[in-house]
Amino acid sequence: MVEKPHGALTAADYFATPEGERWELIDGVLYRTSETPGTWHQEILGALSYQYHRQEKDWKLGTFWAGGHFAVVLSEQNVIEPDLMFVKLEHRHLFTDRAYEGTPDVLAEILSPDFQPANTQRDWTVKPELYARHGVPEYWIVSLQEETLRALTDPVARNGAGHYGSEEIYRPGDTLTTNAIPGVSFDITEIFGDLWPPKA
Repeated sequence: MVEKPHGALTAADYFATPEGERWELIDGVLYRTSETPGTWHQEILGALSYQYHRQEKDWKLGTFWAGGHFAVVLSEQNVIEPDLMFVKLEHRHLFTDRAYEGTPDVLAEILSPDFQPANTQRDWTVKPELYARHGVPEYWIVSLQEETLRALTDPVARNGAGHYGSEEIYRPGDTLTTNAIPGVSFDITEIFGDLWPPKA
């Protein structure tokens, strides 16, 4: 990779990273991410995916992608690898062979602070601003430690910066419904209630 000034890298540099390694490009800077997600991380990912797919039935709302090594190109200087994303049917034309090249309807990250503190810091502080700036309608931050799902909505971009105007916190016993995925709801108890190995 050709040496470039800090913050000057592009999507081409991201796609030139070594095969088998995981990276994200945020505002022209490459960040190495964890290769191996934790057990509870994968359990939560599976629970969210199961809740969506069991409700979709015979209609096609869009593409719900959980886990895996896939890229979302938000702009030439921002390429991320979310834990989960949802793309409505009318936006599926933005998929290419290399990535999803556009703004998904939902992005989600599952926090793993115990062994991925740097990733967690970016998920918690950097990505809300980044996603709002690029007009992502809804960003979910899922915390095992707190047993919460925070749904950030109403993105606003002003003077080159973004923020979400609304935040709703869902806990076990609550049900998440979202305009971004019409007709589907998520039971928060089922996301955290049957983890293996059990939480201490």
